[in-house]
Amino acid sequence: MILPIFIGCTSFPASPSQTYYGNLQINSEPSGANIYLDGTFAGFSTPHKLEDIASGSLITLKLNGYLNSSNIVQIYPDQLNIIEVTLTPSTFPP
Repeated sequence: MILPIFIGCTSFPASPSQTYYGNLQINSEPSGANIYLDGTFAGFSTPHKLEDIASGSLITLKLNGYLNSSNIVQIYPDQLNIIEVTLTPSTFPP
């Protein structure tokens, strides 16, 4: 489950033609989850800050022994957007 936490958020009018870009800090419990951006491994593990991420991007976290966690993120420009994810242990063998 991804629980987005936005610090210093400002409202922006929704516009289907407008895509915002910004930085995204991704944290997980436990840490060490591999970060996938729109289905492709980003080359990093949590915790990590991704830069120039588009609003509407799909972030997936994967860690052995835990269920994958995916969510589409809302990005606000000129801010550090933060998501905190608590991964759920898998009941199946890895």
